[in-house]
Amino acid sequence: RARCSLLKLNSELYSVDESTMPRIELPLWARSYETKRLIVWVAFATCIVLLRSLYAVAVGTFVLTFLGNRAVDAAQLGHDRLHKFLNLPEKLKLPRKVIAFLYMVALITGIATVTVVVVPGVIQQGQYLVKVIESDDPYLLVSRTLTHSFGSDVTNKLVPFLKSVSSFDTPSENGLNVLKSGRSWASSAGEVELAAALQKILKENAMSLVKFCSKLYQLSTSFLYKFFVSLLFSFFLILDLPNIKKSVRSLRNSKLAFPYSVLAPDVSGFAEVVGDATVIQIQIAAVNTVLTMLGLIFLKIPAVGVLSLIVFICSFIPAIGILLSTLPMLVIALNEYGMQKLISVFFMIFWVHAVEAYLLYPRLYASSFKIPTLLVITVLYMTEHLVGLQGLFLALPVTAYAM
Repeated sequence: RARCSLLKLNSELYSVDESTMPRIELPLWARSYETKRLIVWVAFATCIVLLRSLYAVAVGTFVLTFLGNRAVDAAQLGHDRLHKFLNLPEKLKLPRKVIAFLYMVALITGIATVTVVVVPGVIQQGQYLVKVIESDDPYLLVSRTLTHSFGSDVTNKLVPFLKSVSSFDTPSENGLNVLKSGRSWASSAGEVELAAALQKILKENAMSLVKFCSKLYQLSTSFLYKFFVSLLFSFFLILDLPNIKKSVRSLRNSKLAFPYSVLAPDVSGFAEVVGDATVIQIQIAAVNTVLTMLGLIFLKIPAVGVLSLIVFICSFIPAIGILLSTLPMLVIALNEYGMQKLISVFFMIFWVHAVEAYLLYPRLYASSFKIPTLLVITVLYMTEHLVGLQGLFLALPVTAYAM
C-alpha cells in the first residue's frame, strides 16, 4: 500500500495537463497530402544527389542483383519442375540459398575462365587493330581506287574539301614517306595527297575509339574494384533476398509508413522497368554480337575477338555505337583484302543492324512492355530528335512506366 501511494503521489506531482499546453498547428498547406508527398520526394532526391559518389557501385549492384535474381528464379523454377517430374522425395529438393550459392560459384568460375583464356587473345588482337588503324596502306588503297574509278579530276577536287574539313594544308609525313618509298600502286602525288587527307580524317575518328578503350584500360583498376564490390553486394542480396524484401515491407507498419507508401510503389515499379530494359538490351547486344561474329568469321576477317568485344560494348551506346563498332571492321577489311571485302563487310553490318533495329528492338520491347511496335519506333525517333542520343537508353523504360 505504501508503494502504491508513493507511485500515485509521484504521478500527481509530475503529471501534465495536456489541455493547458499550447498546441502547435502546422499551416494548412503543410498538412495537405500532396505537400507531404512533395516533401518526401524532395528529401529522396536530395539523398540521391548527396550519394552521387556511390552511383557506380549502386548501379552495378542493382544490375547484377536484378540479373542474378532472374537467373536464380529461373534455375529454381526448372529445379522444381524437374523434381516434380521425377517424383523425388521432398528432402532432396534444394532450397533457394543453395541454388543461389551454385549460381555464385558458376559466375565466379566463368569470370575466371574468361580472364585466363580469352583476355590475352583479345589484348593481342587489340594491338593488331591499333597497328592497322595507324598504318598507311588502307588509305592509299582507297585513294587509288577512287582515282581509278572516278578519274583524277574528281579526286583533285576532293582533296581541297577534305583539307578544309580536317584543317590541314599539306599531306601528313606518313603520306610523304610512302611517296618517297616508291610503292608500285601509289604512282602519283595526287593519290598520296588524297590518302593523307583520308588518313587524317578517318584516323582521328578511329583513334577516338582506341583512346576511349585506352582510357578504360587505365581506369581498369578502379573499374575492377567497383565491379567486384558490386558483385560482392549483389551476392549477399541474392542470397538473402526474400528476407530483405520482408524487412523492407515491414516499414509499412513503422514510423516510416508514410514515406514508404509514397516511395515504394513508384521506385520499385520504375526499377522493375529499368531492370527489364537492361535485360532486353543485353539480349539485343548478345544477338548483335553473335551475328556480327558469324559474319566476320564467314568473311574471314582477322581479329574477330576484339571486334566482337567492341560490338558488344558499343551496343549499349545509342546510335553512335554503330559508328564506333563499324569503323575498325571496315579499316581491317580494307587493309587485308581491299575494297571488295570492305563492301562485303559494310553490307553484313547493314543487315545485322537492320535486324537489330526493326526486328529485335520492336519485338522484344513490345512483348516485354506490351508497347505496340509502331509506338516503339516512334518513341525512339522522337526521343532522338527532341532530347538527343543520351535520352535513347531510358526512352522506352519511361514510356513503358508511363503507360
